[in-house]
Amino acid sequence: GDLLASLQPLAMKNNNVLVNGVPQGLCFIAEENVLAYVLWNMLSSVINEKKNECIHVQTLVDDDRTMICIKDAGNYIYRTLAADYRKLQEAASQIGGCIDLYNDDKYGNNIAFSIPNTRMAG
Repeated sequence: GDLLASLQPLAMKNNNVLVNGVPQGLCFIAEENVLAYVLWNMLSSVINEKKNECIHVQTLVDDDRTMICIKDAGNYIYRTLAADYRKLQEAASQIGGCIDLYNDDKYGNNIAFSIPNTRMAG
């Protein structure tokens, strides 16, 4: 919630609307700094890429994982994230998560960050 709110000025600068589909009170058992780093970089990359758009952030909660998706991330998201993708993927894996870029007919290019709902043993 706070992270998305802090990105609103950047979204507004590009005349974007950031639609927050993350439920209030959703929390993760993960290193907060790493989580914030991954999400901030994913979201700011999309926000910087787009102009005059509506950016949807959605959450899917499964039994053992939560997935945060950015729908319609833009045609150039692969290029935009290319420089940081390995660093983001390494950071995500530190907290048991992973980042996927995928395409679907309805939204085009999407980014998903999935993370376990419970702390990993070890």
